[in-house]
Amino acid sequence: YLELFTLEPSFTPRPPHRSALRFVAMKPSQSDRRLGELVCYPVFAVLLWAGYTFCSDGQFSGLLTAGAGVQLLANVLLLARVGCARKASGISTRSLHLQVLGLALRLSATCRFRGYTPVDSSGQFLYQGIEGCSAVVLLGCLFCMHSGRVVPRGSADLEPEWPAGKVLVVCAVVGFFLRPQLNNRVVADTCWSVALWCDTAACLPQILLISKRSAVDGLTAHSMATAFAAKCLAAFFWIAVYDELDARVSWNYPGYAIVIAFITQMIVSVDFMITYFRNIRQHTSSITAEVPLQVFDF
Repeated sequence: YLELFTLEPSFTPRPPHRSALRFVAMKPSQSDRRLGELVCYPVFAVLLWAGYTFCSDGQFSGLLTAGAGVQLLANVLLLARVGCARKASGISTRSLHLQVLGLALRLSATCRFRGYTPVDSSGQFLYQGIEGCSAVVLLGCLFCMHSGRVVPRGSADLEPEWPAGKVLVVCAVVGFFLRPQLNNRVVADTCWSVALWCDTAACLPQILLISKRSAVDGLTAHSMATAFAAKCLAAFFWIAVYDELDARVSWNYPGYAIVIAFITQMIVSVDFMITYFRNIRQHTSSITAEVPLQVFDF
């Protein structure tokens, strides 16, 4: 009995598998990563229900707050792609810059005046807080992408030439001359209008970038689809009330301008959405995006 437990000279006890456990903790399985990504959706649903129940009166203008919340979810998915997965392939930095600029301009108008905020209780603080969080999340994405915390992007992620200065000038000019007057303040109304056209222009660099790739990562595709849903909610509200934007002129050109801006956002993204839903039906994890470049040829 004692001989069975006698250590032979050639026998060496095996060390504990701490390094293996550490390796497994650093590189979770694919199913664990997907499970972590899917947690965002029920958490967002609970927060949306709580905001509707406790911070909103259930009025029609609450669609703006709901759209801002859906947009925040899209930005969080993008941050999960950049910050957690440490990959930025298929993500346009020019689009992120325009979105941050648009959020900053819109917040400068909605934080001081109530002309473009929901008329229910969510327009007092919740709507502005959600958009502020969206701006912070996008700034976090840009910080990760510019600080070298992500995997270097390949040649397929080289963004096409984009006249950023000319685009900003066009957005500023169009926003100034086609601004609504709900705040009755030239600067505040112009900031909100320019922010709308910056959001419209921000769709183009992202679509142009993914048109160069044969496939788009799942998180990036889900983020783009969620952002499309947010635009649909905002567009539904503003198109429904466009005739009330400027009653002091015979021709409601600000209302038509807002309708054109939102329809342009829908048209730019509709081809991607068709491909997205086609791949969802086929249960594919990578979303193939075949957007014709000639549609956006400048």
